[in-house]
Amino acid sequence: MDIVTSKTDARRRLIDTILPTFNPVLDTSNGPTDDINKILTQIQRATVWAANTVTNIGAVIIPTTGNRNGHRYKCIRLLSGGNQQTGATEPIWPMSRENAVTDGAITWQEDGIEYDLWDLRYGFHLGWKLKLEKAAVGDDDKLFARCEKMLKKYPRVVVL
Repeated sequence: MDIVTSKTDARRRLIDTILPTFNPVLDTSNGPTDDINKILTQIQRATVWAANTVTNIGAVIIPTTGNRNGHRYKCIRLLSGGNQQTGATEPIWPMSRENAVTDGAITWQEDGIEYDLWDLRYGFHLGWKLKLEKAAVGDDDKLFARCEKMLKKYPRVVVL
């Protein structure tokens, strides 16, 4: 299954879909005002498992490339006290629905099929919404209408 696991790839896909069409231009400077990085922060749904990493209840991961099995896992429990992070080696991931595995101080539960780490469709929506807002400030009715049309092409869809 070809899923987006790289922030660089997610960023490129957002830029390719949102930016080249027409102004207003979004900031892609990779600095603190970078619009694309702000969108990526809002649309990240999961991460790839990493050793010795602190996590939170509800966090979602997919196994590393060498251990990918088509499933995702949600953190359902942290051991109380001490170091609340993943183990030094990746666990053997269960494939049965809702089975759990302990990983260092974390308990992961199988949570369904894997998915892109970033919800790109929602990212496209946010990008066009931002362009629409910038077009409204510029008081250009034609540009506003074009942005509004693209925003409708990418409606906000919540992906679980």
